[in-house]
Amino acid sequence: MNKLMAMDTLRHGADIHIDTDLVARAAGLRPILAQHADRTESERRVVPEVMQAVEDAGLFEVIVPKRLGGLGASMTTQLCVAAELGKACASTAWVQSLLNITTWAATQARAATELFEGAERPRVCGVLIPSGTAMPVEGGYRVSGKWGFASGSFYATWFTGGVSVVDDSGRVTGIAMVLAPRDDFTTEDTWFVAGMNGTASSTVVLEDVFVPTGHLTPLGEEAPGGSDPADRWPLGSALSVVLTGPLLGAAQACADLVTDKAPTRALSYTSYAATTDSMVAVTEIARARLDVDTAWMHALQAASYIDAVGHGAGRDLLEEARVRGQCGYLLASLRQGVDALLNVGGAGSFASANVLQRHWRDLNVGSRHAFLATNISLETYGRALYGRDPVVVMV
Repeated sequence: MNKLMAMDTLRHGADIHIDTDLVARAAGLRPILAQHADRTESERRVVPEVMQAVEDAGLFEVIVPKRLGGLGASMTTQLCVAAELGKACASTAWVQSLLNITTWAATQARAATELFEGAERPRVCGVLIPSGTAMPVEGGYRVSGKWGFASGSFYATWFTGGVSVVDDSGRVTGIAMVLAPRDDFTTEDTWFVAGMNGTASSTVVLEDVFVPTGHLTPLGEEAPGGSDPADRWPLGSALSVVLTGPLLGAAQACADLVTDKAPTRALSYTSYAATTDSMVAVTEIARARLDVDTAWMHALQAASYIDAVGHGAGRDLLEEARVRGQCGYLLASLRQGVDALLNVGGAGSFASANVLQRHWRDLNVGSRHAFLATNISLETYGRALYGRDPVVVMV
């Protein structure tokens, strides 16, 4: 981590600020995450002992603004916190990241103050895609819909989801985000996947729920004024970067595990008593580690853009397209590096008892999140370079 903190990744004239205490808290949780990782995977949700440990460490409030009682840390800090958790359990890190970013997004809603004024701290899950409809009625809207892959919904006290606002004839008049409390939504168990099993990314369902006017925020509406840097963060860039943290951690864990084991692991069916005796193997390890390092540099640079905007640098749509492209690119780098590392480890890397195969599966599933699809992300940046409209929603 010290090496990463020292990297000069900024292009915006501000220093990276990483809250090392929060990163240390996350690192301190790795033993309990590792202890329960298999159970988290088999039960298909992060187990209560781990959720409580993350809660007690305050890591569900890393990027919640201080004005609302959160820790108000930088995006770079959240990236490093999630990576530390991801070294032990990518599912736990993913849930921590998603609950952070969706709770932060809710702080930009019209009803933000209401959410945070009670004794219970809100934990918000959400899905940006407008998979529901909202029809105006007296005092608010009637909302119905289903939103797939709402990570951490099993723990959330609120849900925020995209809706199409429609009139009596069904004509779409706008796109918005709604907020609904736990009692107003249910979940369907639809998350059956090869990796990231513990995220419990279920489907959230609202059936003809009344949503007060103040709980619907038109997409793109200027957020309520706030004094925290996070109040100025661009939503699309923040969503992109925050998803990379758990995957950086999983890949880093693979790199460290293979590197550490190489001096004592023989290469089967060769005369090499140690993997490190083979120059082919050590070259592959070196190249793979550089793939992971490259991913880190892109992630930190992308996070630095968000933090710079938060400190008043001003938004730049080309830079935001670059951030999207960087996130897609770095995920391809992680996949390439981890594939090479497991090549070195051989078939034994895929044994059920070997943690490498879980990291590999989690990385390969998590890095295919639709918001980070590598080729579309690169296309988005490429189009921006030539002044063309993006093919994705930039919010």
